[in-house]
Amino acid sequence: MCKLVVALEATSIFVSTISITAIALDRYQVILHSGSENRMLGNIFKLSFIWLAAILLALPLFLFRTVETHQLDMPWLKSINFCVERWPIAHGRGYYSVFSMVFQYFVPILIVSIVYTRLCMKLRTRAIRRTSTTQLPKL
Repeated sequence: MCKLVVALEATSIFVSTISITAIALDRYQVILHSGSENRMLGNIFKLSFIWLAAILLALPLFLFRTVETHQLDMPWLKSINFCVERWPIAHGRGYYSVFSMVFQYFVPILIVSIVYTRLCMKLRTRAIRRTSTTQLPKL
């Protein structure tokens, strides 16, 4: 249970951030390339990728957690269990934290910012073209 709770929590966070990024990319594709008819297979692939990537990114939290039992000298409590991380390399937790920060924050915000900026520029260009072609000629 110790391993599972932390890994599921991390998986759900990764799924959320990857999904937000995928939504931005999907909006960009739909608005700029609206000719796609059947997108069901692509959506199934995207959802599968999101969940697989999230599980793989959270896997170290599952692999490097363990339960340690400590004996106590109390009549009402003989032992207590702690869920602890045991990384196989020095500073493993620090490396994973930096890695998580990059993939949960910096990469998604960079992708979403670029995609929405390009989308905004493209829609603005379309609006300018549309208004210039629909204006009445001056007499």
